[in-house]
Formats: sequence, C-alpha cells, structure tokens
Amino acid sequence: AVDICGDPAVDWAAVGYQNGQVVVWDIGTQAVVKALPDIHKAPVVHVRFLNEYSQLITGDVTGEVHQTTFSYRVMYYASDTVKILGGANGAIFAIAPLYKGNAEHPADGFGLMAVSSPKATFLLALRPTMKVVFKVPIPEGVDASKTMPYLTWRPAYSSPSRTEGRTGLRVRDPVLAIAWGRTVQLVQAIKPMSKAGGLGATPTLEFVHLGAQYNADTAITGMLWLGHQTLVFITDKEELRVLDPFAMTELENLDVRSMELVFHTKYSSGGGAAKLCSYHHSFRTGVDCCYLLGMKRLYCSTIMSWQERVDILTLEGRWIDALALCLEFYQGNGKAVVGLPQEGGRIRQVTADKMQEILIGHVQAEVTDSSSAAVSIDYCVAMGRCSTVLYDVLYPVFSEAGHATVFLELLEPFILNDRLQYLNPAIMGAFVEHYRAKGMLRVVEQCIVHLDILSLDFHSVVKLCKEQSLTSALVYVYTKALNDYETPFRDLLAMMADAEGDGRRRIAYKLLLFARYSLEGKAFPSGAELDVGIRAWVQAQMAFLLFADGGAEARDGRLLQLAAVDMEATAIEVTHFAPESAREVFVPEAKPKWMTAPNVPADVPSHQAVAGILLELLVDQSGQPCFAAVAENGGWPVPPRQQGQVLEFLAKYFARGLVELADAALHRVLGHLTLTDEEEGAERRELLLLAVVKACPEERYDEERVLLLAEGQSFVRVLEVLYRRRKQFEKAIKAYATARRQRHLVFAFVRRELDNPYILPQDKDIVKTAVLDYLGELVDVDSEEASKLVIEYLLQEHKAVLNKLRPHPRLQYAYLRTLMLPTPAIDELMERSGIAITTDMRETYIKLLCQFEPRKVCPYLVQNTDYRLDYCLSVCQHYEVVDATAYLLERTGDVSGALSLTLGALQEQLAVLRRLAAARSVPPSFDTDLAKAERDVGVVLHMVIELCQRNSQRLVDKENEFLWFQLLDTLVVPLRKMKAKLNRRGGFDRASREAAAATPVGRVTVPLTNFLREVLQSMMGFVPLRSIMEKIVRDHSSAHFNDFKGIILTMLDTYNYERNILCTAKHLFEGDVYEATAKKTKLLSRSCKPRAGKCTICRLPFKPANDEVLPTKAAAVGVFNCGHSFHGLCLTSGPFQDECPACLGLLAEFQPATVEAIAPLPMPTEEKKRQRLARLNRFEATSGSRRDAYRLSLAPANLPAYEHRQAPAPPPPAAPEPTPGAPLVAGGGRGAPPARGAPPARGRGAPAARGVPARGGAGQAPAAGRGTPPQAPPKSPTGEEKKKKDKK
Repeated sequence: AVDICGDPAVDWAAVGYQNGQVVVWDIGTQAVVKALPDIHKAPVVHVRFLNEYSQLITGDVTGEVHQTTFSYRVMYYASDTVKILGGANGAIFAIAPLYKGNAEHPADGFGLMAVSSPKATFLLALRPTMKVVFKVPIPEGVDASKTMPYLTWRPAYSSPSRTEGRTGLRVRDPVLAIAWGRTVQLVQAIKPMSKAGGLGATPTLEFVHLGAQYNADTAITGMLWLGHQTLVFITDKEELRVLDPFAMTELENLDVRSMELVFHTKYSSGGGAAKLCSYHHSFRTGVDCCYLLGMKRLYCSTIMSWQERVDILTLEGRWIDALALCLEFYQGNGKAVVGLPQEGGRIRQVTADKMQEILIGHVQAEVTDSSSAAVSIDYCVAMGRCSTVLYDVLYPVFSEAGHATVFLELLEPFILNDRLQYLNPAIMGAFVEHYRAKGMLRVVEQCIVHLDILSLDFHSVVKLCKEQSLTSALVYVYTKALNDYETPFRDLLAMMADAEGDGRRRIAYKLLLFARYSLEGKAFPSGAELDVGIRAWVQAQMAFLLFADGGAEARDGRLLQLAAVDMEATAIEVTHFAPESAREVFVPEAKPKWMTAPNVPADVPSHQAVAGILLELLVDQSGQPCFAAVAENGGWPVPPRQQGQVLEFLAKYFARGLVELADAALHRVLGHLTLTDEEEGAERRELLLLAVVKACPEERYDEERVLLLAEGQSFVRVLEVLYRRRKQFEKAIKAYATARRQRHLVFAFVRRELDNPYILPQDKDIVKTAVLDYLGELVDVDSEEASKLVIEYLLQEHKAVLNKLRPHPRLQYAYLRTLMLPTPAIDELMERSGIAITTDMRETYIKLLCQFEPRKVCPYLVQNTDYRLDYCLSVCQHYEVVDATAYLLERTGDVSGALSLTLGALQEQLAVLRRLAAARSVPPSFDTDLAKAERDVGVVLHMVIELCQRNSQRLVDKENEFLWFQLLDTLVVPLRKMKAKLNRRGGFDRASREAAAATPVGRVTVPLTNFLREVLQSMMGFVPLRSIMEKIVRDHSSAHFNDFKGIILTMLDTYNYERNILCTAKHLFEGDVYEATAKKTKLLSRSCKPRAGKCTICRLPFKPANDEVLPTKAAAVGVFNCGHSFHGLCLTSGPFQDECPACLGLLAEFQPATVEAIAPLPMPTEEKKRQRLARLNRFEATSGSRRDAYRLSLAPANLPAYEHRQAPAPPPPAAPEPTPGAPLVAGGGRGAPPARGAPPARGRGAPAARGVPARGGAGQAPAAGRGTPPQAPPKSPTGEEKKKKDKK
C-alpha cells in the first residue's frame, strides 16, 4: 500500500497500490467497498478524500490525477472517474485538499485543492469547474530534483474576539502552509472586502502571502498543522520540530532518529542521481498529537496541556520560568496551547488563578532576597490582583520574614511608571512612615501625583502635604479630586509666608508654575492639556486669584511677595496671562472668551486692568525720560530686563487692540523697542514695533524720532512702512540695501511697489531710479533676484546696468553669470523680454571668469562658440589660464603649441613632487602636501591626455606618435631618476626594500607610477603597441628592467586582454554562422504536404475523375509550406506568387480559373500525344528559372496511364531558403506513400506524387510515376553551366 486516507465521516479507507489499483475498504467490516483496478497504470502515491466521503482524489507517479465519485446503488457502490490532470506538467509531488472547519467560510464552496509540481505549487478550484486560482512558484535557491514539497491546510475556524468592548466569535481564514527545501511559506485564502455585486453575484476569493517566509537550518521532509497556531515538521536530520509560523519561532526540537521513519522513492529518476525520498505518508496529526510510522511500530507524540507544562516547571523548582510561561498564556501569547478555554475572559481568569497559586508557593518557599519581592509585585500588577494577593497575602509574608522595607521600596518604580495606581490605607501608611523615617518625603510626593486619587484617604493626604510642605501633591489632590484651584493657591501663599530661605523660594516657584500652567489651560504638575469644558473656567479663576482677589492692596501684596522671591520668574509668569500657545482663547475683543464662561467671578479683571497693574507694579517710571530705554535703578526692585518683558507684553496687547496705553506708557514702550542695544531678540522687537506703528495713530508719537531710532537699529520693515507713508521709496530701498539684517526683503518690496496699480507712474520711476542707484548692493544681496528685477522691469536699462556695474567687476560678474547660466525662470524671462546674449557680453563674461573662477573658463569655452578666438586667447594668456589657452590654441590649429603649454604646466606640477621627494625625512604635513600635489598633477595630466586623444584621429602616425611620446617622456624621465635613487638606498632583502619605500622618494614614486600606467593605457588605443615597445627599447635601453617592468607587464596584459576578446568574438561568430547554416539546411531539407486535393482559390480538384489529360497550363500545381495548394492559373492571376495568399488573407485579389480552362482534353491521337509531350518537356525546361524565382513548382497533375515516356528532369537548382508560406513541389508532403512500382526515394523526406519529380540531393534519382520506368540520372553540367552556378 502506498497511501491510506481515512475519511472522518465514515469508516472508509482508500488504499493505493504499486500496480496502479485503488481499493476502498470499510474499516469496521474489513470488507472491500469498491475496487478501481483500471484508473492508473503506474504506482499510486496520492489518495485523498474530499469533504464528501463520496469523492476521492488519486494520483500516480507520472502526474496523472483522477477524481472518482461514488454513488450508492442497490446492493453496491457505483463509481464515476474523471481525469483532472493528465501529467503534462510532470510528476505531482504533493496533493492537499481543503477540508471544512468548525466555521463556515466562502472557500468551502470552491473545493480548493493544492498540488505541487516540480516547478510550482498550484491552487485548484474543483467547483463549479476546475481552474487554477493561484500559483506559488518554487522558492529561490530550491532544487526540485533534490527536495520534495509538503502541503498542509489549516481549515477555517472560529475563535473569541473582542471588538469595541463586545465579545464575539470571529471566523479565521484558511491558511495553506508550503514546505519546500528549507523554506516554509504561508498563503491565506480570504474573502474580498469589496461589496460589489448584488443578489446572485458569483463569490470570489483572494489569496495573499502571510508575512515573510521561514527558513530552517536544514531541509524539511514532512509538515502538518497541529492545532490552529502550530506547525510540526520533520527535517532530513530526523528531528521533530514544533514551529509557530506566525511568530517564525521554533518552540521545541525532538530527535526521532531511532524511530526509523518509512519513506518511498517512487519519484527518483534512477541512475547515479540521489534518491528523492518522500515522507508524505509516514506522518499524521490529530487534535493534540502526531503519529509517526516507523519501520517496526507506530509512534504517538502528544503535546502537553498548558497546566502540565507549568506544573513540570514548578516541580523542577523553576518558579520564575513557570510564572513567565503562565503570563504568556494570560496575555494570549502562548505557543502550541492545549487545554485552555476559548473565551478570552475565561482564559485570563483560569491562568490568573494558576499564576496566583504559583506565586504564593514561590514566596512561601523562597523568601530570601529582594528578587522575590520584585517578582511578586511585577506579576501581581500584570494580572491585576494587587489588592487581593499582593497586599493581603504576600505583604504579610514579607513582613514576617523581615523584608517589609525592601517590599515598600520596590513599590516606588512601579508607581512612578504608572503601572501601580492603588495602595490600600495600610500599605500607604507604611509607605509614608518608611520614607519619613529615611527623610525622603519627596519620594512620597512624587508617588502621590501618580496614584489614583480616589484610592487615597483625602484628609490624611492633605494633612501630610501641609505638614511636610509637599506642594505638588497638595495641588494635585485638590485639583484632581475636587477640581478646586482656589484652595491650593491660597494654601501655597500661606505656606510661602510662613517659610523662610530656600523653602520659601521653592514654594514660590511651585506657585508660579501652578499659575502658569493654569493660565495656559494645563494640568499641574503633569502639564497635560485640560478638557475643553473646564479650560476657560480654570483660566478665569487663576486670573481672578492673581489680579483681583482681595482688592488692590491684597493683589499688590501677592505680586510683590512673589517678586521679592524672584522678580524675573514673577515677571515671566504674570506675562503669561495670555501666552501665544493659548491664542485661540484670547481673541482681539473687549473681553476674552473665558470671561464669559459659567461660574466666572464678576470682578475678573479685564486686559486693560491687568495692563495697568503690571505697568504700575513692575515698570519704573520715576525720574526717567519717557522716550528712552529702561535704565538701571538701584531703588527699583525689578531689573531692566524684566521691565522690558512687561513692556513687550503691553506692546503686544496694544497692537492687538486689547488694551489702551497712555502717551507716557506708549513712549516707554517705543523707547524700549528702539533703544535696546541687545542683538538677542532684535527680530522680536522689530515685529512688535512694526505692529505698534501700524496700530497707533501718527499724532500720538514723534515719527521723526521713531524713524531715526529704527534706522539705528536697522529695523527695515518699520522703515519701509514709514517711508511709504512719505513716498520716499528711494530711502526705503537704501535702508534695505544697507541694512544689517533682512536685506533679501528688498526684492519683495520693489515688486510690490512696481506691481501696485495705485502708485503713480512718477513714483514708479523713482523706484526704478533707486534700483539703478543701488544696483551694486542689490547684486551683492542676490544676483539672480537682481537680474530678474532688471529683466522684468528695467529691460530698456539693460546696457545702463552693465555700465553701472563696470567699476565693480565682482558684482558685474555675478550679474552676467545669472544671464549666461540661467535658471528656467530666468531663461523664460529673457525669452519673453527679448534680451539676447551678445558677443560683447560673452567676452566680458569670459574675462571676468578668468579673474574670479579660472577653472570654469575652459568648460564654458567648450560649450559656447560665439566669441572671438584671438580676443579670448589673449585674455586667457594674460590671466594664465592654461587649460583654456591650450583649448583655444588647439582650435586655431596650433596643436604643438597647446601641447607645449600643457606639458609646461605638467612640468611645474611635477616639480612639486620632485621637491617632496628630495626631502630627507617625512615631515608631519607630508601626507597632506603629497595628496594635494597628486591631485594637481592628475588634473593637468587628464587635460593633456584629452588633448592628445582629440587630435590623434586627424594626425598621421608619425605626428601622433610624436605627440604621445612627448607626454610619455615627461613622466618617464623623473620616474627613472627617482627609482634610481630609490635603488641606491634600498638593499636586496625585504626589510631594506620596505624601509626605502617608506622614504619620501619611495612614497612619491607610487603616484608617478600610477600616472605613467594611466598614460600608457590611454595611448594604447591610439599608438600601436609595437611602436611603444620600440620607443622604450630605443630611448631607455640602458635602464634597468625593473624600471619598466610594471609598464611592460601592463602592456602585455592589455595585449592578452585584447587577444582574448578577439578570440571570443571569433568563436561566437563561428558558432552563429554554424547555427544559422544548420538551421537553413534543416529548413531546405523539409518537404511539404498539401492539405487537400483541390485548389484553395477555385475549390476545384487537381485530378480529373477519369484520369483524363489536363491542358498544360491547367496541370501546373503550386504548394506552399503551410499546406495550401493552388492551380497555376489561379495563382498567377493575382499580384504576387511568392507568398501564400490564404495565410495573408488576400484570396479576394486572385481570380479563379474558369471550368473550361482546366477541363480535361478529349482523348488525343498518337501523333497529338507525342506533340503534347514534346511541348510539355519544353515547358518544363523553360520554366525552371521562373520556378526558382517564385519558389513555385509547376508540373503536370497527371499523365495518361498508357504513356511510358518520361521527360528528363533538369539539374536541380540551388535551393533558396524557404520562408513560412512559400510554395514547394506539389505532392511532396512529408509521409506521403510512394507510387506503386516506384523505387523509394533516397533523399530526405517523402517521394514525389505521380508524375512529379522528388526534390533530392545531387545525383538523386526521382521516383518514377505509375507504369513508367525510372529515369536516367541527369547529365553532368558543362563548364559554362558550372560558372553560372558558381556565380549565382
């Protein structure tokens, strides 16, 4: 038996046998239900029942797969077998149908079945008709000849799920696991999410890959699902492994080598190849166990339940491991779980009870150190049983063992990390007393603000906070529990009044921070945003407490009391009355939104009142001029910096229209904003001054003074506003052009003014004149923007711009660079404005390039040609731009002059290397100097090489060699000298050579050698290798071979490389020629067979009914390679004869022959017979060339039976290459039988039909017609014919 598959619905088993027979057994009665002897002709290796026990899938080693359906008749079972796979794709290695799970799924209606061939795994839908619905290719790197695939389905099932607070059942999609080689892949069948289609729409499925594939360390030889979350597989090392495929982790590994698992080798190819072992039928899984079939017995491996796994760890004393495993089950992260209930809440209850049992046993058995307490707290917090287990059960155990203090200290990190938010009164009391005794009540304060306030004793905590000055905890308790912000504020004021020294300062800071957070709508001390519903009320209450509670005297006392502790902090906090972060609350209106909130006190101060309070209490206004900066006053408690903060606060609210300022206060604000010399905050002060100037009427301040002070501070935006009021646009542009900051804003200002339709033309002319006057400064700010301005608005002043910038070469260069190398925007403006780049502009730009960026001169000259060569050459020579001068000399035809110039520059750079090599020791900066010199030499050398390469094609060989050899000598001579010097210093041993290489001359030799190698490699494509070798031998014959060893070896390597390339190309060419010739020969030797015995055009037969004689023209027949055949008369009636008209679809362009034209002739007399036969022979002799030209064979369709004379066949012409659809000899179809009495044809293919010569090789006798003797061999061609044939 090859395979046994029992269906769970009935006690049947299907068995496949070696001889191809399939037998279905009744296991209970041990009787044969049905025998299927004629389904397969090869050994059966796959037998699988489908969902219904009446359907069976069987497969053999050849790849044939059959589906058999059983139906019960009276007293017996009938069967109906259908072949679903014919074996065309090769062997089928694995078959796995999808069975129904415990939940309904759309996949059940498709009859899904997975099969694996040597190339891929296919998912077949057997219903309603069989088709391939998904394909999974073989994994990369897997050899199908050495490994077997294994397939297993996890059917659909339902599991508990909690969504939006509701618990229900969720149907999990079926998953196919594919193991091939070392790789495991998962494919899930899901129902599409779209709702397309109405009632009666055809259901569909989608298949997706789940996650990344899993790669084992060895090949897999069997795999099955064990439960819904676990895969069990066997490796080629005979190891049973448990895998969580969704986490891609192995859980357990068991050696099963001793079981000697069975396998078969039916898929092995034989010969010397390795056996392909199949373990498909030696491994099965049940609900919670797996069965393994060995050579001697059947083994059963069972997965332990979760309780057994935990109990084993507990018995071994591994308490921590047992708790960790139990916590995984509690959190739903357990692997290969057996025995847990399905409902999520029930799972947590059962596992928490077990965890509690283990934890109590662990603490009672091992209370030795702090680790036990940490573990106890951690797991009690994780399972949420702190009150019932941690505090009531475990804490007394630790207290009796003397570890209570350790337990209490370990609670702190859990509280601060918000993992523990509840302490019962007893634990809280012990916790406070412990830290009180240690003098660390600040820890208690930090913990209180993290605890759930409802779990604390409010009065006890408040009393503790007041006694120990735990201010943060006090505010937290009041605001969190009672939503009371007034009581903690007053308590903190009272505590601050009673405290002294650092304690007083600390409480004041906490009070200020509490006030700031409240005004910003944040919770204290966490800083989290308050709910929108109470945010406005909290802000209003804090504003009332700060500025209105208790009258003016109490208010001033509070603020001064805070200021006495830290004036800077007080000023910062009170000016957060309306911070930028809360701008959406404080809108520009008479009262902010929070003043209209419910339960807001009626006497909450307005913005105007707050401004007056701050100005009166914090700003020094005695003995100081109004329009001045805030000065130092020893008698005033508020420092100038903090007074400035208050003034900026007032300026912001004044600009927004929330407060009104008297003239003295306004001048004080303007003086602070314009006379403060601090660079820090200048941008902020400028924006505030701009807002004040825009909001304030002109008559309320001295505009001249503000203008003067703004110029001193370089507040260009303020100056713009003031100058625009006076229409002094030129002064505004000057202010921008000479400013220290924000200079780039001048372009936006100019554009606004020139594009403003409400400005008079004379004012626009003033702006344009100012732009020209300060054009140099504008180009210095941004040359591109300045060029845009000129092109857009000053087109007619373009020449004036160039003349204006002439005294400033760098600015002129920046302007021209924008025009010569335009961006797309500049290019579009120039095209729209009609500005053209003239020759004078290009030459001016080239001159400026030579002055400021000489490296860019040569690339620009190469890209552009609109300039005078003589002028540019003189300019480049004047500024000593070597590469540009050489390029211009080359353009004038003076190649030798260009080479001499560049070689001179190369000599100068090589002189730097020679100076470095002449040093006696290596200085510290040697590496940097050498790298710089090497880089400079490389730049010049590449320039010389490019020069030689450009001119090598137009020079004769001698001139070309002279050009390159000059460059070669320039490098060889200094290199020889350096190597000679190096050889004198070094010895013959390795240490001496290494020491010599470390000297300056040795280190300089390395880049020179590389440069020489680069020159040789560059010149090999332009100078013959033989000339190079002769040059070396002729000019350097006295040198040591070692000096040129590297060069010669490089040349030889290049020669070998080129020779290998040529040889490879020659072999490839010969192979292609041979392949093409063989293909052509094969095509020429083929014969063709007509599809039918009648013409494709006229539909009339070629052969008359009674062997009558046809006219000569009507007897001609043409046959093409495609098999279509035609009368000669029909074929010649169309526009062409060398292609098949039927294949081209052009039959309508051909005229069918008339019936009379191809009708049989009356019976001729003997004389007429001989004349007709003579005409026929002449026709055959003269139609050869035409037959060759059209590749069409014309021959008589039949000859009378009484004719015994055969016309001699002409010499066979050279066969042209056939094309698809080209005609061949009629009747020469492949496989046609020879005529009776005719000898077999010796050529390749079938003999010709009656009366038609067969196409054979040279000297081959054609087959004779019926009743005719064989022809004599053709005559040997004459010399003239041979010449014609050869010429053809």
